[in-house]
Amino acid sequence: MAALADIGSMEKQVRNFPAQIRRKADPTTDREIEGVAAVYDTRIQMWGGISEEIAPGAFRDSIEGGKVKVLMGHNSSQVLGSQASGTAFEDTDSEMRFSSPLADTTLGKDTYALVERGDLDGMSVGFIIRDYERLESDDETSIFRITRGDLLEVSVVVWPAYEDTSVQIAARDFWQSKMPLPRREIPQIEKII
Repeated sequence: MAALADIGSMEKQVRNFPAQIRRKADPTTDREIEGVAAVYDTRIQMWGGISEEIAPGAFRDSIEGGKVKVLMGHNSSQVLGSQASGTAFEDTDSEMRFSSPLADTTLGKDTYALVERGDLDGMSVGFIIRDYERLESDDETSIFRITRGDLLEVSVVVWPAYEDTSVQIAARDFWQSKMPLPRREIPQIEKII
């Protein structure tokens, strides 16, 4: 079993989540992804007997700080976007949603195509734990609740740890829509010849 110090270390932690697909009107000019980057109050098995959940609002200070990046697979040399370039977050009681215009780079175009095809359908968060609660513990298991963390980045990933995360191609009215996004649906696109 991991030591108590492991869960609250000052090292960057990553947590993965799965995704949805939606596309903007014109993929040649409107490359934007959106989805759920973190799910709150959902317990996952980390390693050994360690489980965790993230409390609502755990990343609020970081979101308000405006320095969160969007990466491909937690790789800091593969930047897709940032709050400085238009990435927006919506922090609710159940999840942290995001919308991000992708950089007009080969990586941005490739990511858009892979999300659209459904090859990339998960999200992950990279953060440093600042505060946590130990909910339950015995000789075999420990359950932690992350109550505050410094969110460094959100990443598009292949295999998310949290099943309810998502990434999709953005719809123009994403932030105005009150309808929940469908999970894992890929719109059919007609080819005009």
